[in-house]
Amino acid sequence: MPRSPRSVLRSLLVIAVLLGGTAGCFEVDLTGLDMGSGSGCYLCYPDQGTIGQPPFDSLPVAVSGGLTFSTIGVGMRHVCALETGGGAWCWGALNVGTADYRQAASPLLTAGSEGLRHIAVGDSFTCGLAESGLASCWGINGSGQLGIGTSSVPIASPTAVHGAITFTTLSTSGASNYGFSHSCGLTSAGAAYCWGFNDYGQLGNGGMAAAAAPLAVAGGHSFESISVGTKFACAIVRGDGTWCWGAAIDGQLGRDPGTAGNCALIGSGAQLACSVTPVRIAGSERFVTISSGGTHACALDTDGIASCWGSNFHNQLGTGNHRWSFTPALVNTSLRFAQISAGSDATCALTRAGAAYCWGTNRLGQVGDGTTLPRPLPTKVATELTFTAVSVGYEGACALTASGAAWCWGSNDAGKLGKGS
Repeated sequence: MPRSPRSVLRSLLVIAVLLGGTAGCFEVDLTGLDMGSGSGCYLCYPDQGTIGQPPFDSLPVAVSGGLTFSTIGVGMRHVCALETGGGAWCWGALNVGTADYRQAASPLLTAGSEGLRHIAVGDSFTCGLAESGLASCWGINGSGQLGIGTSSVPIASPTAVHGAITFTTLSTSGASNYGFSHSCGLTSAGAAYCWGFNDYGQLGNGGMAAAAAPLAVAGGHSFESISVGTKFACAIVRGDGTWCWGAAIDGQLGRDPGTAGNCALIGSGAQLACSVTPVRIAGSERFVTISSGGTHACALDTDGIASCWGSNFHNQLGTGNHRWSFTPALVNTSLRFAQISAGSDATCALTRAGAAYCWGTNRLGQVGDGTTLPRPLPTKVATELTFTAVSVGYEGACALTASGAAWCWGSNDAGKLGKGS
């Protein structure tokens, strides 16, 4: 006799997250939650009260150096941006694991990055595209997330991704808290390739073995955009909806974890809710842009209306309540957005006029409203600046003005706000 979604969820492995050598967790039980509406979960999360709090700014601060950028991305403890007509400048924790490790509170030019036209920032690594469409990556590579053909010691300068595949865009797992790292790229034909960590099927190739070189995502889909989250990824097929793969335990694949399928966790025999191939999110045909975060994802439709799904433990769905949503749920606002970015536990979006709004956890000023109060609804970032791009990573966000100036808010761990201190 099939088990109910409730009993399936209760039987899922409860994961304790180790941070700073300590483990603390608290549970969100299903009792009293409306499972019929696709909400609720039963999970274990880090007890943030046991985690040392880094310095932070709850208002946007200018990145020092007077540089102008065309693209910016926020990772776990570092940020990188492409200088207009130049290379990749990065700040925060740089060259992690190498003899050249440093904490830079101001932007530093990455040697060998000249000529990159697109950049994607992962949790502790970075990838970029040259004008030719060839990809290169640098940073931590323990799971093969650099795609250079082998798992290796960290690499401090851009190194060619194996296979000489030409891509039009790249995405990396920037919302991660170390580990679970993978990358994906799209070709001009819309074919998706992924590489790196794969214990939850996040490479989408039908298997669960890590890959140090690009592997084709199964299904033969022609995607228009792709976004990598922590342990999962999502991509849009215009007119045929949004497809996601990888970890499903929080509903980040847009379906009830009890019906998402199970994958054997390598070396344990345990079963986790996940899908090793793309699964389609019902009712997602209207989405035109998507962003995958830590345990949630958000998308915009043609009218700029925002929807989010997955974990809502930190109010990152913007629905105004604390319930998980296993299907796309409308963000509770009348605002229309031009861009959206999902981070580890917060989300930010830009209106068509360039005003920035954020929601979710705010204990380190991630919402940018000058407070540390949790924000379950879109809240305006406290600035009169208007932006053309925004990126949310782990416990922080950065945005670019029309002139290319960079502003950041949230955690200043390792100097990743770039303000010079």
